[in-house]
Amino acid sequence: MINIIESTNLITEKLSFLNNCGYIKTTRVDELEKDKNYYLIEYTSEPNNKKIEIALADSNEYISVVIRRKIKDWAGYNDAKNCISITDLALLSEITNYNEDDFSHNLVGRESVIENTCKLLHLNKNTFCSIEWFNITALKQIKIDYYKQKFNIDISSYTQDNNPSFRLKKATVFLLKEGYKLIEDSEDSPPYKNLVWFITYQNESNTIKIKQVDWRDSNYVYKLIINGEAIMDFDITKYQSTEDMSNHIKYLIKEVI
Repeated sequence: MINIIESTNLITEKLSFLNNCGYIKTTRVDELEKDKNYYLIEYTSEPNNKKIEIALADSNEYISVVIRRKIKDWAGYNDAKNCISITDLALLSEITNYNEDDFSHNLVGRESVIENTCKLLHLNKNTFCSIEWFNITALKQIKIDYYKQKFNIDISSYTQDNNPSFRLKKATVFLLKEGYKLIEDSEDSPPYKNLVWFITYQNESNTIKIKQVDWRDSNYVYKLIINGEAIMDFDITKYQSTEDMSNHIKYLIKEVI
């Protein structure tokens, strides 16, 4: 494992070409919890309307990379058209023998991810050094073909209606009508802050949170938490409709509050 200083120096060396394209490099530390810091390296170019954000953990080999576009302001992290991941960029670049594992710190280590990431960014130098954006329209079909070929999974029917986060937000919208405010949405945060999905509602008396149990093996199982107390785990695939899920959540909340 290479440490933060070694990682930062490697990134600075490999991405030096961005200096000639009007990018300004900044670094800062985000302390999420005690003894859990993230080092953020940002390359920003206002003339090119792009920002590259790289997050490194100091306690393990974690690394995340996102590319954001500026229209009036910097695109939100949940804006799929104007904020893309490094694996999205790899698919768009049509790399021969592309393997998403090459960008997983858990599988190949942070140093290899940095090397692969910087190589990929340099491959797209012309786009990064211009106001052009990436062909997001093509990305959907590229993903469909990739998942079909590698995993034999057909994601062509994947729509917003069967997106877990969309269903959960739709199922809990009744809380807004009951006077709650949505105070947290993990999709509004950078990747290093939202390894699991969650939303939090709050009124003057109560706080209601729905949180994904695990993003790997239990990514369809969520936990209902009321005023800091875990009430129940539920699997969203077990409900026939979003309305059924909403009614069950209403029932559970009324049992406690």
